[in-house]
Amino acid sequence: MILKTKLGKNIALDLDKWQISSATTCSIHDEVEDDYILENRSLQRARLSKSIIRDNELPINNGQIQLSDGLYEYYFLQSQREASERRMNQLFEQHKDLIFQHQELILSKGEYYLLRPQLLKSGGAYIGGFTYCLGTLLESFHDRERIYFEEIQSYQDLYLISLQGSPLSGRYVASFWCEDLRKVVEISSDKSKFFSGPLFDNLKQFKKVIGKSPIGIKLDHQDKIFEQLLDDIRKI
Repeated sequence: MILKTKLGKNIALDLDKWQISSATTCSIHDEVEDDYILENRSLQRARLSKSIIRDNELPINNGQIQLSDGLYEYYFLQSQREASERRMNQLFEQHKDLIFQHQELILSKGEYYLLRPQLLKSGGAYIGGFTYCLGTLLESFHDRERIYFEEIQSYQDLYLISLQGSPLSGRYVASFWCEDLRKVVEISSDKSKFFSGPLFDNLKQFKKVIGKSPIGIKLDHQDKIFEQLLDDIRKI
């Protein structure tokens, strides 16, 4: 498919490669003691107790089992996605400076554009929050009026990445891409107030700049995508 980005650029995206198959029919890959090792059409494997198969009265035909939607969701969707997101966030935390140093590469492939690391979440207690994908954030860097800061405390050339805080205490902490140092920095309001006006107003402005990330597209193999991204960076 073709993904249309926030700024109107069209980039290719292979959904079949990066999304787990929704087909609930799985093959029995192996048996280990009282468990089956099942494999879905995306060649992912999950270990299920034979008693679960019996209790749910799921017939086995020619080495194939059709799981219920609930069982498939738990063993092949929920658990796989959670594991993938944990691994992706670990990798992102280790390499976030490197990632922001290669913004054009992020914007060149749909799977990189749609990455959603945990860092990309803004909001506050009692007022909720919002998340956004990496590509949408990077394209928002073009709007310097709301997202760019010449200097905060001892840092220069800053682009806002995320903003978290409490409207009651007025305290907040923000993450920025510091172009001057070529690294991600975190700055707290404890030393000085670097936003004007209430926290809620600044969050509204930031959300407006970010806009909407592509709706209805969620990639499952985010850890694999991130590993591919690191490989592409090493080739540069």
